[in-house]
Amino acid sequence: MGVHHSYDCIQQHPYYIGKPKVDTLPGGLADFFVYTAARMIALGAQVEHTQSLIARNAGANAGKVGMLLSEFGQLGTFPDFSRRFARSEGQAVMNALALQEFALRHAVGADRTALTDYTFGAMPPELAAVQASDAQAAKAAMNAPDDSTAGDFALFAGPGPNTVVTPPALVTKLMRAHLGGALVSSRVERSPTVASCKGDKFDALQVLTSRDADGSVHVVVINVDPNADVAASVSGFAHGPQLIVETLASPNINDENTPEHPNLVAIVAKQIDVGASLFTFPKHSVTAIVFSPK
Repeated sequence: MGVHHSYDCIQQHPYYIGKPKVDTLPGGLADFFVYTAARMIALGAQVEHTQSLIARNAGANAGKVGMLLSEFGQLGTFPDFSRRFARSEGQAVMNALALQEFALRHAVGADRTALTDYTFGAMPPELAAVQASDAQAAKAAMNAPDDSTAGDFALFAGPGPNTVVTPPALVTKLMRAHLGGALVSSRVERSPTVASCKGDKFDALQVLTSRDADGSVHVVVINVDPNADVAASVSGFAHGPQLIVETLASPNINDENTPEHPNLVAIVAKQIDVGASLFTFPKHSVTAIVFSPK
C-alpha cells in the first residue's frame, strides 16, 4: 500500500462466518436475527478501517483508490431453527444492512458469494466432482456439517429453467434501484431500539437517504425489529407532493421462495400522495420511499 506502488482499487471480503453452536442464542430466532444484524452493521467499520489505511499509506494516490467488496455478508451455516436462513427473508434484511453500510462509506461496488447454484436440484456428476475436491477445506474453515447448505447462498436458486429469485436477490435489486448519486441527511423519529442477549443494542430502523439526478429523494428504511411493525416519521429534506413506496416483507423471518411458491416473498409497490407524517414499516423488512422532486 506504499506510495511507490500505484493502484486504483482495493478488494476486501467483509463478512461474518455463522457457527451454529455460537449463534444458537437463548432467545431463539428473534435473538439470532438481532445478533446477526449487529454484525452486519459492524461490517461498515471493517471497510472504514481499510479506508483509513489507504489514506495513511497511499500518499497522493489515496483519493483515487476505490473499494470493491466481494463475498460480503453472512457465510457459514446456521442454527437448526433457521437452517435455510441464507435464502430467507431474514437474510435479505442482513444483505440490506451490509449494503447500507457500504453505501454510507462510498464503496464502488459489492457482490455476493454466488450468483446461481443447484439449490433445489441435483448437481451434474462432473460438476459435483469438481466441487467435492474443494469442499472439505471449505467445511473445515466454516465449521460446516456434512450436509453443507452452500447452495443456499445463491441469489438465483437453480437448477433452471425455472430458476427461483431469492429474497436476497430481490433486496439487492431494491437497494440498487434506490441509491441516488448523492447522500442526503434525514431524520427518523419514533424508532425504538432492539437488543440481543449478547448486549447488542441499536435503533430498530436503519436508514439510507440519497437524491438522484432528477431530484427525487430515495429513503431506504430497514426495520430490524424481529417481532413488531414500527410507525415512524421520515423528514429533514425538501420534496414534492407524491411518493412511491416499495416494500420487501414477509410474515416470517424464515420465509423463502421455492419452486412450489416462487413469489412468497416479493416486492410490493404503491404510489400515494404525501399526507400523514407517519409510515408503518413491517417487522424484519426493507422499505424504499421515493419522494418526488420539490
